[in-house]
Amino acid sequence: MARRDAGLATLTWTIVNGIDKDSRREFRPRALGLGPMLQSCGLAATAAFLQAKANGEKPVNRAYRATEKALAQHVFASVGAQSPPATDLVAWLGQNDDPVTYRRATAAAREFAAWLRRAAEALIPGGGG
Repeated sequence: MARRDAGLATLTWTIVNGIDKDSRREFRPRALGLGPMLQSCGLAATAAFLQAKANGEKPVNRAYRATEKALAQHVFASVGAQSPPATDLVAWLGQNDDPVTYRRATAAAREFAAWLRRAAEALIPGGGG
């Protein structure tokens, strides 16, 4: 049986490696700040913030979009939800009124954020590049 942390390590490593070169410098701080944002603001507010900042084609917008997409996909997979066509985590959270599912989604998001941070720190040097 595969260990959960090994799967998350592989997943986040793949995500960070897949970030386009122009967006890597902007992605690193987003990845490092995801966990603290989840802790202080909660999952719904964090997802809404990421979604709002993802509009546009600048490298910073693409970095927010990549963070939002990765987070949504992991949360959906972790709680066994069928992801909506646009993988809209904000809409799904708004429609889901089950507190147990929300807690599970939040726990999955925080665990994912920790591994995303590790991968970003390892693969993207402090200056970006």
